[in-house]
Amino acid sequence: AVRLDAADPALGPAAAPVTIVEFADFECPYCRQMQGTLAQIRARYGDRVRLVFKQLPLDMHEHARAAAEASLCAARLGRFWPYQDRLFQVAADLTHAGLLKHADVVGLDAQAFASCLDGHAAADDVDSDKAAARTLALAGTPAFLVNGRLLDGARPLDDFVRVIDDELRRAAPETAAVR
Repeated sequence: AVRLDAADPALGPAAAPVTIVEFADFECPYCRQMQGTLAQIRARYGDRVRLVFKQLPLDMHEHARAAAEASLCAARLGRFWPYQDRLFQVAADLTHAGLLKHADVVGLDAQAFASCLDGHAAADDVDSDKAAARTLALAGTPAFLVNGRLLDGARPLDDFVRVIDDELRRAAPETAAVR
């Protein structure tokens, strides 16, 4: 299990019977690849699944840490998901200038965003997510916890469907997925 708090970027109701916690790095090509799978999961299961995003910038990726902080600055300004989508679309442009440009593209207040980013206001939150990943012995990205069950790496949709359907059956037989 991983500790979740109200500030974590999330899609879906807090009371959803299945919570998927994604640990990701914005420079990770496999994390980028998984965004389509996660969209399919959300379309298939709707409000029965909640998706929570956690930061795990890998040291080998030059701009991953800054991108993680930038995404949390976007979250503080109410635009995490559009910004997250943008960063995965343009992963080759995660320089400081690029992060500012992407904020403008998704409609963030430029001054507030730059102040947050340049002041490293989200640094402690990134560190907290990284510490949680270490506690869980997660070494790479992407990594997913589906109601606490680990699915690591870029997995096909069917792997998620099996676990999610099993979790829905465990939660209540009447909420089980319809195929």
